[in-house]
Amino acid sequence: MGNKKLTIGILLLVLGVIVGMSLYVRTSNGNLDVKRHHVCAILPLTGRLAEMGQHVKKGILLYCEKYPDFPFEFAFYDSAGNPAQGISVYKQVSLKSTPEILLSATTGVSESLIPLAAKDGTFVLIAISNVERILRGKKNVQRFTDRSIDMILPIAQYVQKKYSSITIIHSDDGEGTATYQSMFKSLPKGFKVNEVTYPISAIDVRAEISKAISFNSDIIYISGSGSAYINGIRILKDNSCQFIADSTFADPAVLKALGRDAYHVPYVGSRFSADVDYDEKAKNFKLDFRKMFGESPFITASYSYDMCAVLDYFDKNSIEITQSSFERLGLFHGVSGLIRFLPGGECSPTFELLEINENGEIVPFAKD
Repeated sequence: MGNKKLTIGILLLVLGVIVGMSLYVRTSNGNLDVKRHHVCAILPLTGRLAEMGQHVKKGILLYCEKYPDFPFEFAFYDSAGNPAQGISVYKQVSLKSTPEILLSATTGVSESLIPLAAKDGTFVLIAISNVERILRGKKNVQRFTDRSIDMILPIAQYVQKKYSSITIIHSDDGEGTATYQSMFKSLPKGFKVNEVTYPISAIDVRAEISKAISFNSDIIYISGSGSAYINGIRILKDNSCQFIADSTFADPAVLKALGRDAYHVPYVGSRFSADVDYDEKAKNFKLDFRKMFGESPFITASYSYDMCAVLDYFDKNSIEITQSSFERLGLFHGVSGLIRFLPGGECSPTFELLEINENGEIVPFAKD
């Protein structure tokens, strides 16, 4: 029985590598004389964060389709958001050839892979992680996604003008803790901040939401993902609570699950997702994405598309892919909006408060 399980496990891992390599070949376009850079992309393609991971992948595939001479080849592998699975995949890939670039997603997986990549001399690009600590002291890493502080600042600026207390409901993982810490630091001294956490794997969060409501704060902020997040928003709506949601709110899977319950909920997000054609790049990106995939893009797709654009720029201008190269780039205007590259591998996208109106359109939040 034990040997049978081991054999099945090996076959599944080999199958994963074969699937990854098939995608590797299909995204390898253009002139064969051009030097190609190889990227190992370990993403949550299944599991709780699958929707976000799939949109990272789709943003890349769209760029490869739109620009056939893009000299970067991506091999996609599934981590399911599990650090152990991510490590296993990376080691299996490295047995054949050390990746030149690693695209990693989620905090847990990335924290596990960064040291391995550093030993191999592999440069790491980070997606789907808002935790700032994972870059501290690291020289081989560049974030290409938002940080908790980027999302929190527009909320903090809004609530401190109108209210004197807030309750923060967040998942009990690294992302949730980072969100709470950023909010606490961003609000003025004396502003009352309460905290309620829920297990990231939870489904029923009625007890946690009831506790949050019992604080009688002026406003509630909810962050997280998965069933707990969706059910928490439903309960807040049912109780006519005044609340703000994080950027996960705009995840297509969340909006589909909420239906009309998503209307008139203020949430923090990127203007690119709004149904207001304020930016030609964003407008064309959304049109191309819907044409190719038959759905609207989530913010993670815009980040990965912009990541490809920056890598393309570096290659065309013979610029080495390093933290300092991103920092020297400074302000970048991509399909996701304005991104400011900072020292130490950080970047800071632009966020604002949005809502979905009665027509189902994403528009800037009317702040009264």
